[in-house]
Formats: sequence, structure tokens, C-alpha cells
Amino acid sequence: MGGYYTHDYPITVEQLREMGLSVSTNIPPEVYELMILYPQARANRPGIEYLPYPIIPRPTTREGERR
Repeated sequence: MGGYYTHDYPITVEQLREMGLSVSTNIPPEVYELMILYPQARANRPGIEYLPYPIIPRPTTREGERR
């Protein structure tokens, strides 16, 4: 496996079978009906953002109070 699979890496049925797992693609229609009730969020923005610079905290005037 190599350690490069993450939570958002899709693994195909063929890959799972190559790994020795017993996989079925027979999904009852009721499962699809249930999935319609829980739509997925649009993927138009990344879930994780990379900030290429360090975040410097703002100075405070009194303990715990930000300017």
C-alpha cells in the first residue's frame, strides 16, 4: 500500500479485490433512496488550506484582550 492512501483517496473495486478483499457492488435500491436524504457538500473549495507564511499573533493591551 505504500502509505499514500488518505481519507479522500478513492479506492476502486478492482484495487480492493487486488488487495484480497471480497467486494460486492450489489447495493439495494433502498440505500440509494437513503443517500438522497443526505446530499454531499459541493467540492468548490478545499477542506484544508495551506498558508505559506507564519501566522503572527496580534499584540494585546491587557492580559487576554486583543487590540
